[in-house]
Amino acid sequence: MALSLPQKYVPDSIRQEDGIDLTDSILAPLFVLASFSIGAVGTLEFSQPLNFALTDALYAAHGTEITYAFILSIGILLIGWLTNESTPEDWTDVETIVVLLAVILNILGALVPAMTVTLESMWYVGWFTVFLNGAAFYVIAYK
Repeated sequence: MALSLPQKYVPDSIRQEDGIDLTDSILAPLFVLASFSIGAVGTLEFSQPLNFALTDALYAAHGTEITYAFILSIGILLIGWLTNESTPEDWTDVETIVVLLAVILNILGALVPAMTVTLESMWYVGWFTVFLNGAAFYVIAYK
């Protein structure tokens, strides 16, 4: 499999066949925080001396914003996928759709201004995105 290469570099004390990995237990809460920011239902913000929020833009042009939450969420999904043995061939059709839809909605939420406005103005779309991200992380990390 294409994903077997990174498995060799993950120590056995961190990677477990059955149960929750150390990597997943660290990434899951961070992914939830990033999902709250992407879904525009909440955010994590630090004040002095950091002055940092997950909704801060790293790059912004013409209504498109690449935020810390977007980078964090896509990075966590990628790391979760690479450090687990779960592959799309192992997933059912519904699980594949959940993962693809979560990735697509995360990308659209960052790159398409109309989607950003929709997430900010319609709370139920934001919460749907949060729950969809949680389901996608479950499929990638624990399935």
